[in-house]
Amino acid sequence: MTHYIPTNEEYELVEVNKILITPLISSYLEENDIKFSNEIVPESTMMVRTRLEPRKLKNISEAISASIPMPPIQVRRLVDGTYTIQNGMHRTAMSLLLLLSHIPVKVENPPTTVPKWKPRRLLQD
Repeated sequence: MTHYIPTNEEYELVEVNKILITPLISSYLEENDIKFSNEIVPESTMMVRTRLEPRKLKNISEAISASIPMPPIQVRRLVDGTYTIQNGMHRTAMSLLLLLSHIPVKVENPPTTVPKWKPRRLLQD
């Protein structure tokens, strides 16, 4: 499986290495032995989530396994072709943990150069 099944909303499929992950997702992936580069950067006060909910992660994992459609994550596209997450931290974290190669996204804006927070990138093998 390359990605989870998106709902009938309009979406694009984006390679996971183009999604810039937050330190919150980074720490979750580290706990599950997923390695990546760059230093730890504190999240901005603009980021609403302070932790990932285990129950929500479990529900998303089960939905992916059962091919139950879920909304695409909402992202902002940066001019370098990468994306910052606006809504969908849990879906992104679980997609990365399950080693999916793509994530369904809904782009919320024209390209921008300014992310809400300084992201980190996954190491690519």
